[in-house]
Amino acid sequence: MKAKTLRRIDTKEFVHISLSHNNCYMAYTSDLPKLMPMTCTIDGLKFMYKNDLEYIFFDDYELIEVDVCNTEEIGADIRNKLTPIKNLLSLLTLADVFDLEEKPYKLLLKEIEQCEVSLKYLSELL
Repeated sequence: MKAKTLRRIDTKEFVHISLSHNNCYMAYTSDLPKLMPMTCTIDGLKFMYKNDLEYIFFDDYELIEVDVCNTEEIGADIRNKLTPIKNLLSLLTLADVFDLEEKPYKLLLKEIEQCEVSLKYLSELL
């Protein structure tokens, strides 16, 4: 899902506009974005906060698109994609059909071990 958010041009910090203690809108920065609809524009924001433009400097801000994703779905998808690789590595380690010289065989076993480490890391990443 995509959304828009306001961000400072110079520092790339996310901007939140909220009502301050003196009943005027002011801009604050944050590490987290404030999600706005895809139809949002700078001109629309200027119109919405037209009474408080002395406190909000829209020339210093830009509207950017951000992707909002569900990490649980992505994690499950990654694990599903890794399953065939994991199965292939298991079959390679079980098969005693290697007719290779000693050095290539050891290199193959070393790479299989590294693949297993990488698979474990990726499957637990999200």
